Amino acid sequence: MRSAFALAASALALTAPAAWAQNPASTASAAATTPAQTASATAPAAPATAAAPVSLTRAQLWAACINVSAAQQALDTCSQIIQGNRESDVNIGIAYFNRGNANMSLHNGQQAADDYTQAIAHNFQQADVYYGRGTARNALGQFNDALTDYNTAIAANPNHADAINNRGSVYEFGLHDYAHAIADYSAAIALRDDALFRYNRGHAYQYGAHDPASALVDYNRAIELNPALADAHLERGNVYFSESNFDAAVTDYQAALSAHPDYALAFYNLGKAYEAQGHKQDAISQWDEALRVNPQYAEALISRGKANYDLHRYESAVSDFSAAIAIGPDAIAFNGRGLALQNGRNDPDHAIADFDQAADLAPTNAEFNNNACWARVVSGHQLDSARVHCDAAINASDNAAYFMSRGLLSLKQHRDLDAWNDYDSAVRRAETNATYLYGRGVAALRLGRTVDGQADLAAAIARDANVAATYQGYGVTR
Repeated sequence: MRSAFALAASALALTAPAAWAQNPASTASAAATTPAQTASATAPAAPATAAAPVSLTRAQLWAACINVSAAQQALDTCSQIIQGNRESDVNIGIAYFNRGNANMSLHNGQQAADDYTQAIAHNFQQADVYYGRGTARNALGQFNDALTDYNTAIAANPNHADAINNRGSVYEFGLHDYAHAIADYSAAIALRDDALFRYNRGHAYQYGAHDPASALVDYNRAIELNPALADAHLERGNVYFSESNFDAAVTDYQAALSAHPDYALAFYNLGKAYEAQGHKQDAISQWDEALRVNPQYAEALISRGKANYDLHRYESAVSDFSAAIAIGPDAIAFNGRGLALQNGRNDPDHAIADFDQAADLAPTNAEFNNNACWARVVSGHQLDSARVHCDAAINASDNAAYFMSRGLLSLKQHRDLDAWNDYDSAVRRAETNATYLYGRGVAALRLGRTVDGQADLAAAIARDANVAATYQGYGVTR
């Protein structure tokens, strides 16, 4: 009478976050990060006039400024250098550059972009400065500006593999230009066969070019180069999942969790793989872990709610779907809670309200509309508004069950010719279905087509001896 659920493997959150090449500080050359006019490995000469006493010596300030591994201290000491106004213009630019690196480490994207701009304004214009600003702008979603900066960095240093890789990420995630993304990742790999570059190209092959075979080659190589790269295991697992190779997917998701023990997405996808294998309780355990890491993980709540529904744990299902809805309105969650309320609590009015919410959020979804229709039909509540949802379901899909829903509605409203037409449409799509045959038989008898009606009833009862009782439960008799 209705399909079970609007949750399938396509609900997987199959994409891992974009991976940048490295923090600019870690990819910049020693020359680029060393504060010296000549970009040499030595600190600049002392100024002609003595500096005002400070808590750190000048050499100590510079040493801390370029130490991005202690990012907050680097930010503070670079700021002291900049504000001290005792250095040459280029050295001030170098301090801004290193402060930009520190801000990137602290995830202060706008401040980093501003610092790199100041570095350029103070005549420190090496490729790494444009690379750093491009990375900051990329993180801020300023994709065209990021592309311009990466182009400038690559023009200054054609062998800047990280800049080429990150330009590929702009093409892939910002501009959705997968051909250029793959070309850039390939160029970066040609310069340095790096696990991250391989992962990124695999991602572009998988989601942009829809070429899972090439994606697997790159993920395999990424894992060979760095067995602890969790995202490569995750995405290789996603390729296997898409090919219904669930055992291999499970192995890779587990490997991702070994490398990254609190990876909520890996827990979620491992749960989806267990679910696909029919191991619902194991799946629930993984979604429990995903929610431990991220209590606001709506997809995990919805998946766990579906599994609880399938296991007839209706109150747990209601709780999960309600928690997902509290995070944000979601059509699948409303539909799932409606099913649990209808079939678990026998609460048609609240179920109808949830199905209506689902249909409002996804007005062309056939299942949600059919559920909104069916709940009204079987309960006898709000019949006058049932037909609009039945019509919407059939307009979206010619599923036999949807014709049956509208056919039963017509039987209840004594629109017998409409009922016969809908049941006939259902039978033509599922010729041996006892429920459809019986409904067509009842409609035929009401229309005076006795021979046809009796034949349909006999055929239905021969297939399901309880079909007449089912219709009595619907409130329909001959």
